[in-house]
Amino acid sequence: MIEYRVGDLIKKSDKSYRTLAGEIGLAYATISKLAHARGPDDYDICASTLDKLCCFFKCGPGDILKHKNNSGRGRKRSGVA
Repeated sequence: MIEYRVGDLIKKSDKSYRTLAGEIGLAYATISKLAHARGPDDYDICASTLDKLCCFFKCGPGDILKHKNNSGRGRKRSGVA
């Protein structure tokens, strides 16, 4: 499962959603949805948005997205450990 950490990064930056949206060229609604989304099931993030967030926060995708192992859930693929 992929988790979003956008909300945490915004809190650490002390920027408002509106200020952040204006500085990186995204809609306020997009920033708000990303800040409150737990992952792609709540709101899907595109590569260009991820790039803008990485540039603004001076970080990499791994600082915004976190892979969380959800063992026991979903289908297992054969041949994959």
